[in-house]
Amino acid sequence: MENNTSKRPLVIFNPEHDLALANGDPHYMPSAAVRQMIADLSLLPCWYASADSRIVAPSAYNLAFLGEMRILFPALPHLCTLPEVATGSWSQIQPWGWDAVVKKRLLMLGADPQLLPDTERLRLLREMSHRLQAVRLLARLAREEGSLCGESFLLTEERQLREYVEGRSAVVLKAPLSGSGKGLNWCKGVFTPHIRRWCAHVIRQQGGVVAEPVYQKQADFAMGFYSNGKGQVAFCSYSLFHIQRERSV
Repeated sequence: MENNTSKRPLVIFNPEHDLALANGDPHYMPSAAVRQMIADLSLLPCWYASADSRIVAPSAYNLAFLGEMRILFPALPHLCTLPEVATGSWSQIQPWGWDAVVKKRLLMLGADPQLLPDTERLRLLREMSHRLQAVRLLARLAREEGSLCGESFLLTEERQLREYVEGRSAVVLKAPLSGSGKGLNWCKGVFTPHIRRWCAHVIRQQGGVVAEPVYQKQADFAMGFYSNGKGQVAFCSYSLFHIQRERSV
């Protein structure tokens, strides 16, 4: 890290964030594959963090790569080695997402506790990350915007889930705390033993399962928003998903 005493942001990439939220235990240990991903992608924030930021990453194999990249992109942030977390001067700490696991990791590295969220804030962040918020929002939008369709329910009993699955030709079941594209089970009218066990596990760990019908879609897209942390939210962009299927000859 540069010899500069001015305060700057400290950025850390924690791709296990969704798994940590779902687990809820600050002592949660990701699988070996996820731990390898954490190590492999530790420098990812250099492509989106501000130029004055410092990226938390082991130095052994990342320092040389970042030096080579800075020849082409001089404004890239610098690296902060793990021991330097405790000795640096930080204006704020910016993980990919706040959860009890990354807080514990930063404390073990010697980060200033004043820069970390307290237990109540972590609880609120986990609550707001729960898919129950999307269930409530969809119901509200359906009431206020007559052109919208769709339904989503948080079901807390196996009986409810069985009836929902068996009463429709195709549904998707979602773990309330899970990453995009993960924690999903697609069902076609049959509540299989595997689905029953999965639902029981998710209910025990997360309090329920989100159930939604599967529609004949025209397209998949997402909308990106930015929150400044002070109650102001602004629309940023659309993200359109397109799959090109090969034609059979």
